[in-house]
Amino acid sequence: MKIELVIIGDEVLAGSTIDTNSAYIAQILKKEGYGICRYTTLPDQKEVMQEELERALSRADLVITTGGLGPTFDDLTKKVLVSIFQSDVFFDEGIARDLTNRFPHISTIENQATIPRKAKIIPNKIGTAPGLIFQDRSVLIALPGVPQEMQPMLQEVMPFIRSRFVLSKKYYEKTFSLCLVHEWQVEPYIVQWQKMIPGLQWGIYPFLGGVHIRIKICHQNPEEVEHLFLAVEEKILAVFSQELYSKENLSLPQVVHAALQDKKKTLALAESCTGGAIASSMTKVSGTSASFLGSLVVYSNEFKEQFLQVSHSTLQQKGAVSQQTVEEMADHLFSLSHADYVASVSGIAGPGGGTKNKPVGTVWVAIAHRGEKPDTVELHVPGDRSTVIHYTTQVVFGLLLRKIRDNLPHDEARIFTYR
Repeated sequence: MKIELVIIGDEVLAGSTIDTNSAYIAQILKKEGYGICRYTTLPDQKEVMQEELERALSRADLVITTGGLGPTFDDLTKKVLVSIFQSDVFFDEGIARDLTNRFPHISTIENQATIPRKAKIIPNKIGTAPGLIFQDRSVLIALPGVPQEMQPMLQEVMPFIRSRFVLSKKYYEKTFSLCLVHEWQVEPYIVQWQKMIPGLQWGIYPFLGGVHIRIKICHQNPEEVEHLFLAVEEKILAVFSQELYSKENLSLPQVVHAALQDKKKTLALAESCTGGAIASSMTKVSGTSASFLGSLVVYSNEFKEQFLQVSHSTLQQKGAVSQQTVEEMADHLFSLSHADYVASVSGIAGPGGGTKNKPVGTVWVAIAHRGEKPDTVELHVPGDRSTVIHYTTQVVFGLLLRKIRDNLPHDEARIFTYR
């Protein structure tokens, strides 16, 4: 079957509102075995909306829209759907009563309680705009654009979707996430694996510091699908066992935290150019206080000397962005804490501060296990300030995972870095 999503709103097209609805809807449908074939974003213009929605209904079995169901002048979705499905409207006293009880002071109850007669109502228990289901040759489900309203309403309508669109074949997807590798390092293997394991759709999706390998298939037998996915995993592990960090859509910080917990170990950080970004990523993981002790942001040379005992001569002779500096930062973290593992970073994130010998994007990283000499790596990252910081953060987590999980130092021949 074909499913299309239509996101409605000038604010989405203008970029002033980020569309999170389409991702949420796609993820929920994917769990049920359904796949999306097309996304469309439309302005709040009646003629455009009518034309594009009619096209979507002519192509798809199910069209889901978000946005434009509110009471203001630019909320046109309900009016357009009334026209498309040639429905008259009526005043629903039950909806009006509910809105009066929940929102006694609003003046738009009559508008919101006026419903297309051909539509089935999806109750909105949080906001004011009810959702609508139209059934003709195709089905259209209209939901509000506010994510906090849309999400529970989609869950409410999923039993209808399951019963209306019973699948003989379901859509399955598996994502293998690799750190410290680049797209060009993985792509030749995927070309080979496609020939060895036919019937799968393969995709490679790079991100800063790694890649996702995504496998998709539409199949009637879940056991056969699992067999195919295991065959893919075997191929990946044969080449990228050190780099594979998740097959469950987990983030690198989540996996690093799990590795620390598994070994009952702790981590401390010292950050300069990343300004606390590594610690921020770590603390987004629930329960991380069990493994993460904290981070010192030592941005200035003064703080590097005062709080991490980096020697004045090292800073003068080698500079703040140097192997010696990050090693001294790491060494002193052990004396300040009982951490089992530490990571330290110092670099030039830009846009200023670079030199011929140390251009913008030069970053030194040290990773160490208590009682052992730190492993260090020099990065050269092109891009703006946020790219340097984000990439460095990802590399630090990748190197930490290698050290904690596999007790491996960095490998210059394998690490994804820029030169």
